[in-house]
Amino acid sequence: MRFSAHNRSIVADSAERQNGRTRCRTAEPQNGARTPHLSGTETTSGVGGRRSVGAVSACRSLLATALFLGTVAPFTLAAGFTRESALAQAQNTFPAAALPADVLPAGVIATENLVYATPAGTPLALDLYRPSADGPHPAVLVIHGGGWDTGSREMERPFAKRLAAQGFVAVPVSYRLGEAGRFPAALHDLKAAVRWLRAHAVESGIDPARIGAVGGSAGGQLAALLGASKGSAALEGDPGNLSASSLVQAVVDIDGLADFTDPALVAQQVAKPSAPTRFLGGAFAERGDTWRAASPITHVGPAAAPTLFLNSTAPSPLLPGREEMAKKLRSLGIGAEVAAVPDSPHPFWLLQPWFDQAVAETAAWLHRELPAPGPTLHLAGDSTLADKAVRAFPERGWGQMLRPLLRAPWHLDNQAVNGRSTKSFRDRGHWQRVLDRLRAGDVVIIEFGHNDEKQEDPERYADPATDFPANLRRFVREVRERGGLPVLATPVVRRAWNDDGTLRDTHGAYVAAVRAVATKENVPLMEMEALTRQLLTDLGPEASKQLFVGDAAIPVSGKPDNTHFNEEGARRVATLAAAELRRLGLPCATALAEPPNAGAAPSSVSTH
Repeated sequence: MRFSAHNRSIVADSAERQNGRTRCRTAEPQNGARTPHLSGTETTSGVGGRRSVGAVSACRSLLATALFLGTVAPFTLAAGFTRESALAQAQNTFPAAALPADVLPAGVIATENLVYATPAGTPLALDLYRPSADGPHPAVLVIHGGGWDTGSREMERPFAKRLAAQGFVAVPVSYRLGEAGRFPAALHDLKAAVRWLRAHAVESGIDPARIGAVGGSAGGQLAALLGASKGSAALEGDPGNLSASSLVQAVVDIDGLADFTDPALVAQQVAKPSAPTRFLGGAFAERGDTWRAASPITHVGPAAAPTLFLNSTAPSPLLPGREEMAKKLRSLGIGAEVAAVPDSPHPFWLLQPWFDQAVAETAAWLHRELPAPGPTLHLAGDSTLADKAVRAFPERGWGQMLRPLLRAPWHLDNQAVNGRSTKSFRDRGHWQRVLDRLRAGDVVIIEFGHNDEKQEDPERYADPATDFPANLRRFVREVRERGGLPVLATPVVRRAWNDDGTLRDTHGAYVAAVRAVATKENVPLMEMEALTRQLLTDLGPEASKQLFVGDAAIPVSGKPDNTHFNEEGARRVATLAAAELRRLGLPCATALAEPPNAGAAPSSVSTH
């Protein structure tokens, strides 16, 4: 594989073994060309054996201290934070910790040491690990940690190779460190790397519409910032390929902070300045604007990338802002989750026994947020079907649990948001986000009612006789105008029991309004109210507690929660929803796994 890279970029091309000795050499410009061609080192693992073009392993000791730019130009990699140092520190608390094997999986091609930019004359390189199967594939930039002062992309190669085995073009990347990398220089480098990937997408087997970023520790902060700072010209930089976009479509922040301005972190840095103060060029009191600009949470807006925060349980370092940023993203209808890996040290993603889980969680999130082109099942609604940001809290939406039941080529795009009504869902821009992602042939499930009922809240209230049905009709019309198939769903029931053991009707005229619009507009109707009413009635007042958040909400809200489902409840309701989709014969029904114990729809269910 050969690339022309920014006029001056060239990297160590080959290692040759002669008489038992190894030597490295630079690639020579071909045919007298003044602009050298970039040539990396390529290795293939899989059927047909292994081939090496200038094996990296033969030159690694030299490449650790120098890259080549026409003639040898020294480029010393920062020392200090390595896989080995992370292991040594972790073993003080976790004696069984070990390094994962650094091997190239079968079916993966490695092309290493490709220079993507030369800011201020400093060559910066990346590696490509890509599936040997035909693409294009989603790509993911893999950003190393080390307190913005140390570390190297080589330490992320095992992680990247495992991601490549799961269908990604995984790209460990170098960026400027220490004084040269002070904010925003490191971010500029990473944006340049994303632009380079898009500029070389065809020859790299990359789908330029599906690029994500994952980083650990300082790399996690940079990945989150890369995903949140879309459209910020001040943070773009100019090291190469400016005609390409630097946007990423998904992020995994592994134990990296999201808010430098958190009071606890600021106080810590006043007492004992360390990596954050160095990275930001001075104290918060002197450079507050810089601290805010470097905080991913500052930039969260409608164009931010869906983000998974995958955290350790280590008490230090202090890494604020992650839950707050996740909630801010979810409030905009953007995918976000916070998950913790139990009993784990800070650099857990580099070490076994946590490495495998970190790879699996990262791959699952990226597959979800970077789906292959294909038909989509969109969800528009409120908290009862929304994805939830904080995994440690038991609340789940039934749409969140429907996702595992939907198989390729279909994928699920859950835009439902806690607290929204038909009015606020449009007013806050969530509906426009659905329309922007909608393609002909897609299916859109629309379920509202819980928050439209809140007469005391003018931002959300929609009269069941006028505004509520009008809002539903407008949703239906706009989906059809774009070639999609709208599906209305009646709101699920609350766990509200009368003294005689029957369920109280808390939705009143809203359920009838949904049914009336479905009939008049000839829209398929999912009878989620009737189905969940029957589910709770069969269980009874006591056993139905097992489906709801219940008393687990008391420390948060001061009262039990009998509106929102826990994981078991959301799974049961998702099973009912899958059965409804199959009953209605919708296009996505054939892609649904057969729901276990789905049960029959109640006799009151009508087909529209």
